[in-house]
Amino acid sequence: MLKRILFFLFLIASVFTLGACSTNENTSYVYHPSKTELAKWMKAEGADQETTDFLANRMDLKATLTFNDHHAKLTLSTKVVDETNHWDYEFTVDREKQILKGSSPSSRIPYRINGDELTLDISKNTDESLQSTLVYLKNATFKRSK
Repeated sequence: MLKRILFFLFLIASVFTLGACSTNENTSYVYHPSKTELAKWMKAEGADQETTDFLANRMDLKATLTFNDHHAKLTLSTKVVDETNHWDYEFTVDREKQILKGSSPSSRIPYRINGDELTLDISKNTDESLQSTLVYLKNATFKRSK
């Protein structure tokens, strides 16, 4: 009888432990758009056909969002022709409300995780300097890194 009770308690503890791990999962999500996706984005932002054709084939963009407990780091890398730029942004994470919080009170970016995909809601971010940099990610779908 004691063995059954201990087994049952162990089973319950295991379920709670797995549940806690899945809500605080430390993982990375990557967004690396194709040349076609970049061209569509440039057209939507108002670039003319000549500029779109020129840059879409000479531009590379990669964004990685890494979660580590209650912190997140967004790394954004762009390469246009021969110029490479790299930005890192640090956030605290409110996993319950699914919000990334930057250093200023207005740096709040809602996010949504659906299966292995993550999207950021850049439109609700009121920090203009961050918003202008992250405009690349407005309609981005990040994929969970394996």
